[in-house]
Amino acid sequence: MSTKAQNRAKIKYAQKKYKRVPLDLDKEYYEAVLVPAAEAAELSINKYIKEAIAEKIEREGDRDGKADKYG
Repeated sequence: MSTKAQNRAKIKYAQKKYKRVPLDLDKEYYEAVLVPAAEAAELSINKYIKEAIAEKIEREGDRDGKADKYG
């Protein structure tokens, strides 16, 4: 179990390290398309979306090479 101080440290780290990107999807699309696709790939929804973004960037070309250091 985490202490309050540990929880605060985790939150502080996450705020510095990550950018939250809200994503609104039609509920029917989410349930009928996205969830089954992620399950079929044996991935979480989060991981499935991240991989889809990475594939699109790779397919369209990383014009300035910025994505390479995160890959």
